[in-house]
Amino acid sequence: MKDKDAKIVSVQSLVSTGYVGNNMAMFAAQLHASDVCMLPTVLLSSATDNPDYRGDVIAAELFSELVIGMDLGLDKTISHYFITGYISAVALVDTTAVWISSCKDSGCVAYYIYDPVFGDFRTSGLYLSEDAVAHSLKMLLPLCDIMTPNHFEMEYILRGKFETQEELSELLTHFPLLKDKKIIITGAHLRDTPEGYLENLLVIDGHIERFMAARIPIEAVGTGDLFTALVTVELKNGRSISESINYTTEFISAVLSRVNARDSTEIRAEDLLYAKEKMNVLQIYKGGKIDENS
Repeated sequence: MKDKDAKIVSVQSLVSTGYVGNNMAMFAAQLHASDVCMLPTVLLSSATDNPDYRGDVIAAELFSELVIGMDLGLDKTISHYFITGYISAVALVDTTAVWISSCKDSGCVAYYIYDPVFGDFRTSGLYLSEDAVAHSLKMLLPLCDIMTPNHFEMEYILRGKFETQEELSELLTHFPLLKDKKIIITGAHLRDTPEGYLENLLVIDGHIERFMAARIPIEAVGTGDLFTALVTVELKNGRSISESINYTTEFISAVLSRVNARDSTEIRAEDLLYAKEKMNVLQIYKGGKIDENS
């Protein structure tokens, strides 16, 4: 059931230029007629892949004040959609966990989507400290309803590698905490993944559903943030989790194709607008009707 008044509460990074973290989540949600309540965990001049970036973690006291203010302004009679992404400071993880737990107790959380943004194969490992990662997994993972790790992050959490569905299923049996979570593994590559493709894997109650996407030969920062934001938006707009992944996979393919056509690795506003227009056309072509809220 769609709820036009529900908010998306996004707790992650904020940059002065570019589309990552909250910048990506806000624009993607607004393109689909959804409002975002944004909390920054760091304020940077650009994404950290830029060697000249500047900025810092949001002070714990300021972050706490922002949480209090947002909580006071949040309509608790409505179920909202919470996202957490890049959080590098232990104190901010604690404040976020306490707040989300309180909101869940008051019944105003439709879904909490946990994106464990702490590493990938592109950077050859973690870009958070091991202590920060461990604390995030301890405090935030147990609270989530849906998690969206990439392939590297899922292997890190499971403490083992997987190249087949069977190996993934076997690893998951050793982590009972994950049994009741809906897990979406992004950018996965299994032994039987067709050449030239990547997959997004949905795991629910031990069942694995696979979503294929053509592999675009670029590494664009912010793609994971876009994935989590769009899945959240589509859930809010009344789609099932499988439908949300299908839509998001097609949308991101359109974005990356456009970025690649520009001979770039940087996602811009024009790429997101192009993808939204293309999805509208596809929806009409498939016999659907453009939803004013999507």
